[in-house]
Amino acid sequence: MRKILTAEQYNKLFKPKTHYDRLAERIGLSEEQKEKFTKILESKRGKEQNLRKQLNEKEFSLRQEFDKENIDKKNITKLSDEISKISKDLYKLDVDTKIELKSILSPEQYKRYIQPRSGIIYEPTRIEKNIDKR
Repeated sequence: MRKILTAEQYNKLFKPKTHYDRLAERIGLSEEQKEKFTKILESKRGKEQNLRKQLNEKEFSLRQEFDKENIDKKNITKLSDEISKISKDLYKLDVDTKIELKSILSPEQYKRYIQPRSGIIYEPTRIEKNIDKR
């Protein structure tokens, strides 16, 4: 194959496709769109991971408060408000990302992006497959 293909073609052939590559193919993005699309989603991913980490920490603290013998209602209310704010920020991040994506995608591409893929068959995980063996 190396004799037939150029170095670029050969590398492209054996380069593993990322989730973004497969998504870009399914939507039908140009190279320029794909670059912007990937940048937007990677930015969202970083921010989302940070917010989810904060959310998990606050939820853990809230569980610890409830486990205490003497409940501090003021602290529980404060943690609950913080959890609500982080949840709101996560939702807003999702909406802002969709707005940003809609600005670079055609209406057809955006429709393909938000629609779930058809023909997906549920594949049980390894744990679910072994559940009857326990």
